[in-house]
Amino acid sequence: MTEPPGVVGESVDIQLYTAGFKIGSPKHFTNCFRTSSSTATWTGLPKSIYYFKIVKINGNSSTMYAVDVDQVRVDTTQAD
Repeated sequence: MTEPPGVVGESVDIQLYTAGFKIGSPKHFTNCFRTSSSTATWTGLPKSIYYFKIVKINGNSSTMYAVDVDQVRVDTTQAD
């Protein structure tokens, strides 16, 4: 995570979108900054094209903050 000096990453908020529209409320992730991973679930979604957007880092939506994401996994087994 790249932030102003002395600031340690603690959280990110992720918003799900489709066709430019927000889906539900943003999900708040904190475990991913520790030795664990964070998960969120969106259910009952119709078949479509979706994308995620990081809307806040450490509670801030400022462009001063950046985060490096190593891996994103999408599990569609609930759709089966």
